[in-house]
Amino acid sequence: RGMGHTLAAGVRASAGAGGWVVALADMPGILPQTITRVAKALQDGATIVAPSYQGQRGHPVGLARRLKVDLLSLQGDAGARAIVAAHQDWITLIDVDDPGVTKDIDTPGDLPGQ
Repeated sequence: RGMGHTLAAGVRASAGAGGWVVALADMPGILPQTITRVAKALQDGATIVAPSYQGQRGHPVGLARRLKVDLLSLQGDAGARAIVAAHQDWITLIDVDDPGVTKDIDTPGDLPGQ
């Protein structure tokens, strides 16, 4: 049914969580410490968290529990992009030295060494 439906199902399955870190499967180069920093920012009270590499916002995106109802309403293939766009003033950017936050793999040519 799409990314939005899948994300809503994940939130529903972990309804007691304090927040969620949404990572995309086609971005395997994200460093573990980046994911840890996004999760820590949520624990410290941020509502929406995203890493930034050389001024470019990337993934994964952290979403706090206060966005649970919004996340549960997702459908289709939209994902959480509209939620983030609607709450730009709630975004906490974390500067990272991790180019993996902006690099997705869509074709074999996108892989290193190809």
